[in-house]
Amino acid sequence: MASKLLSAAEIKNNAKLRKLIREFMENDEDVPREVFDYLREMRGKSRVLAPVDISDENMEKFENAETEDTQFEVDMKLIEDEDGKTWIPLFTSEETYAADDDPDDDSTLLPFFINDIFDQVEDSDDIEGVVIDPWTNGFPVPGGLIDEILGDDDDDDEDAAGINLVRGNIEELDTDCIVNSANNTLIPGAGGVDKDIHDAAGEGLAAECRSLHGCGTGEAKITDAYDLNCEYVIHTVGPIYSGKQKDADDLADCYESCLYTAREHGLHQVAFPCISTGYFGYPKEEACDIAVQTVLQWLVDNDDYDMGITFCCKDEENYNIYQDYLDEELGEDDEDE
Repeated sequence: MASKLLSAAEIKNNAKLRKLIREFMENDEDVPREVFDYLREMRGKSRVLAPVDISDENMEKFENAETEDTQFEVDMKLIEDEDGKTWIPLFTSEETYAADDDPDDDSTLLPFFINDIFDQVEDSDDIEGVVIDPWTNGFPVPGGLIDEILGDDDDDDEDAAGINLVRGNIEELDTDCIVNSANNTLIPGAGGVDKDIHDAAGEGLAAECRSLHGCGTGEAKITDAYDLNCEYVIHTVGPIYSGKQKDADDLADCYESCLYTAREHGLHQVAFPCISTGYFGYPKEEACDIAVQTVLQWLVDNDDYDMGITFCCKDEENYNIYQDYLDEELGEDDEDE
């Protein structure tokens, strides 16, 4: 069930949350700072599971929802501690939910952003807080700590969305996912960004790419990141420049396909290289124009979803082109990292 309710990225994020909680309990620390920091990072980006009572009508709304933001009414299931205080149980996977010796067969397990659950706690006078994986790790988060965990909404909104420009090696970035400018076979290339990413990721990435049986021009496919700092790699194939209109259409499709793939997997940060401007010969200024305009339009069309974009330029020429373009287009300076 959880595999259908949570994206691959959310399953991976929740596994990390379980690991942090387990390490905190094993080390007998006074303050679970790393757990709190990770819960804050998950806010609005990754979901956990909660048992609920839901009508057939609202269940149908959930099953047919086209986005994660669809509204439907549910009644949260509550549990009581030995002092009679009520808590909302949250689960990082279906397995941790099923660990209950006396399961409530009438409940339906649904995904929720953890900040939405925290909001319910703060709005209630009767709920003490939440308990993450109560049948296994049993990590309580009292309502009084919620403000400390979540911090300032506005600060995180600024970090989650927007466009950034950096100069450097994309394979070194620590983000949700990076984009690989690949070839149609998805077999590692002899140079460029493709080679850099595969060299840094290790043999596992090449093996998974071979299992994907190639990728069409303008399309995108996602893999794990293996030894990279990011969580995932999205592979896309840019056009070999010929001067025809189809080149521009295919290049725009690359950026769109990557962003929609990221959204489908619950990712909120994507780093792009300068697709097709190396061996494929796309003029750099034209490619920059297509990249930025396509991304800006996607952000407008998907304004219900927080997405942060990073353009990562390895060479100085591309970096200067993007910097000038973004300064003119956005009217602000971007930070060189």
